[in-house]
This record gives sequence, C-alpha cells and structure tokens, in this order.
Amino acid sequence: MSIVESPSLVKRVEILAKIARYFWRFTSSDVVTFVVPNTVFGICCALAGPPLVSGDYISAREVLRRIPAVVLFNWSNLLIFVLANQRLWESVTEDQLNKPWRPIPQGLVTRTEVRLALQLLIPAILAINHCFLNVGAETACILTGTWVYNDLKASDDGWI
Repeated sequence: MSIVESPSLVKRVEILAKIARYFWRFTSSDVVTFVVPNTVFGICCALAGPPLVSGDYISAREVLRRIPAVVLFNWSNLLIFVLANQRLWESVTEDQLNKPWRPIPQGLVTRTEVRLALQLLIPAILAINHCFLNVGAETACILTGTWVYNDLKASDDGWI
C-alpha cells in the first residue's frame, strides 16, 4: 500500500477539508462586506501610491499579481475576528436567533473548540503574514484591536 492510499492520509485530508468548510462557514457572510472592499481598497491604494509616496515604483502588473496575497491577508484577519467574536456567550445567543446557520449555533463546533482554534491560528497567521506577506506589524495591530473589541468589550462602553 502506497502512502497516497494510506487510510491515515485520507483521514487527514478529510479532517482538513472539514476544518476548511467550518472556517468558510464562519466567514462566508462577511466576505462581501469585509474581504472584497478591503481588497479593492488595498489595490487602489497600491495603484495610487507611486505618485504620492517616495520609494520604489510598483507596476500595475505587480500590484495585480499580489491580489491573492491581499485576499489572504484580509481573509485571515477576518477569520480571527469572527472566531473571537462568535465564540462569546452573547454572540452565540444572538446567532441562535439571527444567524442560526453559523457553526456554533448549529452545534457543529463548541466554544471551547473555537478557542483552541484561535490559540493555534493566531500565531500561525501572524507568522504567515510576517514571513510571507511582510505585514507582521499590521497583523499584530489588527489582532490587538480584535482582542480589545471582543474580549475587553471596547464596543460596549464609550471609552473616548
């Protein structure tokens, strides 16, 4: 039996596919309202940048070539935000009424499993964004904002 035919490999692929589907279910309702506009904004800023800033010129072709990286950056940060937000008790209660298709209200995953996913994903996404996309500082700021907004409840009180 070859390694490709190994039941353990097939099982691992099935598990990864299941996790990917769950991550998509967490983020799918926010792709159009978050990932798409932020990606368009990033592309427009990159195309407008050369006349406005000093530094190396980036061709339109190079900007377009980087679109998958921009989408990855936006989606990965969205994933962290929605996992952090949807795992909170008040969010689960609200989602049971307003968004019952999400994974936690459906009983597909538990709040504890989402917390574990966050513990694994936060350092992984920070490392990917730092090492491969060269946006580690920006990612750290977004992750800090996510923590302040969700866990410290900055959205609940007027602190300014």
